[in-house]
Amino acid sequence: MKYKYYAIDFDGTIYDRHLKTILPNAKKVLDKIKKYGGEIAIWSCRTGKDAKEARNILDKESVPYDTFNETLPSVRKEWGENGRKIWAEVYIDDLSIHNRKGNVDWNKIEKWIWGDQSND
Repeated sequence: MKYKYYAIDFDGTIYDRHLKTILPNAKKVLDKIKKYGGEIAIWSCRTGKDAKEARNILDKESVPYDTFNETLPSVRKEWGENGRKIWAEVYIDDLSIHNRKGNVDWNKIEKWIWGDQSND
């Protein structure tokens, strides 16, 4: 695995709000990140009851994550306070500049993270 710290958007990246389902292979890739020692911060615009709903969906579907809308504990320990911006080495978002069409392909993400070792 190339990186340890991941900030991952929820709506449209992990979860399809219209279909009310976790996107194909998202859980598999996030499980693999955790298996190899990665840390995951869910990075969402959701707040209040909407954030609670998102956490409930993640928990119900057993999608792993370390924090929701806050910096990872190990990063906070090293750098201090929890600032407004979530720090990570990798940010995965359905509306990133590299993904302007808003469709996330978790198979491509897995291949990018692990290269030729993605078939684990």
